[in-house]
Amino acid sequence: MASRASPVPGSWRAPPGSLRGLSDVYEAHARAVYSFAYYLFGRPKADQVAQDAFVWWWTRGEGRDTCGTTQRVSLLASVYRSALREAGLSGRSQLPTQEAAVGLADFGGLARDQIATILEEPSEAVKVHIQSGMLRLRPVRSAATKEEL
Repeated sequence: MASRASPVPGSWRAPPGSLRGLSDVYEAHARAVYSFAYYLFGRPKADQVAQDAFVWWWTRGEGRDTCGTTQRVSLLASVYRSALREAGLSGRSQLPTQEAAVGLADFGGLARDQIATILEEPSEAVKVHIQSGMLRLRPVRSAATKEEL
């Protein structure tokens, strides 16, 4: 069992419905889940979407690997599915895939193959989405950095 001081490894298996498992997983992944939700939804909805992701994980026993994915990937995928539902879309969506790819890489710390699994896109397409998104965001990030100085 993982201690509170160390992150929960992706292969750690909490019993479905275990409060201890939920607490440990929350400690390990809350920042990434909330940051991604905030990135996609903004402040008004981020808390609720992040909370919903953890409740979904807890009630469905997602502490176990799902199709070879880790807990973090499962939780971030839940946030992404919430964004799809919010947009009223299903399957491949009009939700800006580029933004989601950048958010998953930046806030979730996910590898390209993990992002491809969540977005249901080929790995090379995810690479292009991330590169394009970073180029588009470069002027915004540069201006923000100058303001901080």
